[in-house]
Amino acid sequence: MFKQNNKYYKVTIELVQKAQKDMEPTVVKVTQAQEAYLQRNNEIYTQDEMETIRYFLDAFLYKYQIANYSLEQLWVMRDAKVEGNILDIVRNTIVSLELTEDEVFLQSHYLEQFLFQSRSCLDFFMLYITKILRTRHVLNMSVDKFYTALSTANPEVLCKKADTIDNYFREHVFSAEKNVQFALTPNWGELLRSLRDRIAHRDRINISKNSRDRILNDILLAMPTLQNMTYEKFCQTIENGMYEMIRDLFPVVYDLEWKAGPYREGMFEN
Repeated sequence: MFKQNNKYYKVTIELVQKAQKDMEPTVVKVTQAQEAYLQRNNEIYTQDEMETIRYFLDAFLYKYQIANYSLEQLWVMRDAKVEGNILDIVRNTIVSLELTEDEVFLQSHYLEQFLFQSRSCLDFFMLYITKILRTRHVLNMSVDKFYTALSTANPEVLCKKADTIDNYFREHVFSAEKNVQFALTPNWGELLRSLRDRIAHRDRINISKNSRDRILNDILLAMPTLQNMTYEKFCQTIENGMYEMIRDLFPVVYDLEWKAGPYREGMFEN
């Protein structure tokens, strides 16, 4: 029993370390860009405001890493399922891979973790934006309150940023536009908020098994789906939207060009 627990513990820690390593370039770049921005604009903010800004960025990045850990768990589960059946797949002795009841339970657990943490992550990012734009105080974030807060940004140099961010959220996060293909739909934020509220206030998300995902030898991955995608691909699409939001708004918020790759010392120095 002790050996089994120790093995599980080590594997879990390794997965956490992998997820954090994958996130490190984004986390460090955003943190360093913020510090460079605050140094260049220290006449705009008081020391208390700067500390509040730092707090909300730390909170957002923590939620972002937690959400990505849950996504990593979903991908590991998919890969393990495939690898565990690789001989049958190669021999073409099966036509589809289906999860056991225990695997469905575990996958649903990872999905709900991801949705809860990603929704919290998005809320904290919106709160962070209101702090760095010096808007009117917002405690319980909603989409309408966020837009209202953006209209109160000051001084004028921050108002211009607020207008750009407002337009971005309306077009790429909470867009009213609908599209048959979720991956192309610019309302991922609204979908995320809706799904999180559904699992918080109802028993569970109704699942379907209409996956079109096929692997080697055209074996069907008959796994639970959302928006016609297996859970890990659905959550990856949400995470992609989150990452694109960070990348796209990076030059707007910090007046710095987003640069691909890991952080390099002095990357954001003038």
